Amino acid sequence: MSFKRRTLLQMLPAAAAMSMIPRVSSATPHRVMVLGGGFAGSTVAKYLKMWSQGTIEVTLVEPRIKHVSCIMSNLVLNGQLTVGDLSFDYQALQTKYGINVIQDRAQRVNGVGKEVKLQDAGWQPYDSLVVATGIKFDAIPGLDPRKTPHAWIAGGQTNLLRNQIRAMPDDGTFVMTIPQKPNRSQPGPYERSCLVSDIHKRRGGDASVIVLDANEGIQAEKATFTLAFNELYGDFIDYRPLVKVDAVDSDGGIVYPSKVVAPGEPEVDLAAVRGDVVNVIPRHGAQQTLVRSGLTDGGRWAPVDATTYASSLEDFPGVYVVGDS
Repeated sequence: MSFKRRTLLQMLPAAAAMSMIPRVSSATPHRVMVLGGGFAGSTVAKYLKMWSQGTIEVTLVEPRIKHVSCIMSNLVLNGQLTVGDLSFDYQALQTKYGINVIQDRAQRVNGVGKEVKLQDAGWQPYDSLVVATGIKFDAIPGLDPRKTPHAWIAGGQTNLLRNQIRAMPDDGTFVMTIPQKPNRSQPGPYERSCLVSDIHKRRGGDASVIVLDANEGIQAEKATFTLAFNELYGDFIDYRPLVKVDAVDSDGGIVYPSKVVAPGEPEVDLAAVRGDVVNVIPRHGAQQTLVRSGLTDGGRWAPVDATTYASSLEDFPGVYVVGDS
């Protein structure tokens, strides 16, 4: 048994782990419910079914009929890929691996009662629960994602941002914001800054890419992105650390920023920043189902045991939180 397999087996109670041993069967199969059909949830569902040789009953709950990969989605912006290239349905999980896929949305987890409330199907029982429902964004005054895309959940938002970049004048301004850490995909915003700069570098225009980063500096692959910002795309990128977004005028393409200061220090407002294209990525945290259920314990993310991903809250035995939550 590989280390990875042992690690995943630790995500289940002893009864479930025993049911994964070949030639051991049970009259009542262990029921695992997985909330969220992104990479994390789908992978857990697939391998639990495979490694248990079908002896575990696995149900995947996902409201969408397809998952659109955020990974590689920046390449939609320059036309190297399409959203269709990054879209995956759940047919193989059902037909090849025997996973029960339900198109529904989880609303609340009752950890003590070991049940999940689904939007359409109501309360459903489980023996073990895997929560992989992704992120939710903080509200920003004036921000309308239909006009000011985040493109941080891939799909229609990605196409919207791509179209706006294509229509941007050669001497225009692209403004993007990076939320305070931790956030989904630490390298992603810096990668996007470089990609948009590369698009305009190839056009031969005189565009400007203004990056407003709420962090103290580049948070991932610092040496690589520093080199890219300063040398490869130095004529395009205007990088501004410790700048957060307070409000947005989506109709006017304006970001109202302020300086990130230490606790107790006075707020410092900065000049408004206008762009022909504005890409605001709001600060984010665990999805609302976790917050509503108490799985975040009043915080932004769900606390877990770093070895097993089991919830560290005593009211949620047999609950595991994976992915971006």
